[in-house]
Amino acid sequence: MRDIVASTASYEAWLAKQIPLMQEDVEIKHAKMAMDPFQFMRATFYRWCELWPVVNPDLAGAKEVLGVGDLHIQNFGTWRDAEGRLVWGVNDFDEAAPCSFMVDLVRTAASAQLAAEQDTLLLLSLKEILDSLWTGYQGGLEMGGRPFVLDRRHPWLLALAQNALKQPKEFWVRWMRLKTEPVPDHGTVPEEVREVLLSDLPTRDAVAFRWKKRGADPKGLGSLGHKRFFALIDWKGGPLIREAKQSSLSAWLWARNADSGQNQVLEIINKSIRSHDPYVRMENNWLIRPIAAHCGRIDLDEVDADHPMAVRKTEQMKLLRAMGFETANVHLGSVPAKELVSAAKKFTVDDLRRGTKQMLAAIKADFDVWRNAYKASVKVKKKSGTGAKNSDAGKKKKS
Repeated sequence: MRDIVASTASYEAWLAKQIPLMQEDVEIKHAKMAMDPFQFMRATFYRWCELWPVVNPDLAGAKEVLGVGDLHIQNFGTWRDAEGRLVWGVNDFDEAAPCSFMVDLVRTAASAQLAAEQDTLLLLSLKEILDSLWTGYQGGLEMGGRPFVLDRRHPWLLALAQNALKQPKEFWVRWMRLKTEPVPDHGTVPEEVREVLLSDLPTRDAVAFRWKKRGADPKGLGSLGHKRFFALIDWKGGPLIREAKQSSLSAWLWARNADSGQNQVLEIINKSIRSHDPYVRMENNWLIRPIAAHCGRIDLDEVDADHPMAVRKTEQMKLLRAMGFETANVHLGSVPAKELVSAAKKFTVDDLRRGTKQMLAAIKADFDVWRNAYKASVKVKKKSGTGAKNSDAGKKKKS
């Protein structure tokens, strides 16, 4: 099999045929991939697609579902449904495609383990991670799924969300000053995108268009390089924002040597067992969604560090069980519950453990190859005088 460097070049060439890439962001992504295995994993789902059937052929042959694919512990967060209720669940479906139901479970477990190995706030062993995730998934299947509406049934998760999400004033200051900046002119925003964003707002008056600030530390890594635009208005006493993010075909198609296929992002969102965000939609492969202070990621290390260690461990295991349950909510949108329950009974937590360990070994081996190649490329650039302005990007453990 080709190495990670060749794999990355091949994938990016394939992706560039679909959508124009922001090269500066791609370079930031490459730098972050060399920082640590956790960020490397988040940024290289395409490599996962390539490795998965080779490393875990038996798990790859498990029951097929419409899966998230690029699922990891930083891919869960909150939104508001049509009734204004706070809801929690998977919040990024960029790589949605048919795949073995074990993919999402193994990938989530692997991401949790990598994060735990480098973050002292994560207190769980691999066994605790696997047991929690598997128990939650089985519970979701047996119940037939149920959305995570936080108003009544999940007070512990509501408290965690309130602790993790930023105060509105802090959120808006950070978003305006550190994360985004005005576009040079309205012509920078493609006409079709501008019209979609404007049509999604309650007024077209005094709309300010923005995009990611140059050099800003990115929130996500998998779609880094994709174009994103924001439309901002001050409406009835407060800010209101819509984002348009350019969506591409899933990396699964690249791994299967396909040049065309179906974008299934909106399909998986609509089919999943959840209370949906009414403002999320897709127009010409642009994903439109709201930006708000109460809508954001909730991670395992968001558990209040002031809590006693035993309480923090318990809450982290509960959060992983919820992640497993929510994964079942997504899978049950494309496969009848009885069929998926029957398929899952053919596997055990030991299969999940084996698959996770094998993928972790492959990820770490790839990371070493990438880091060495990236460092060598930086030295070459410095010697040639072109510099490596992004070589220190992403010094934080997680973005």
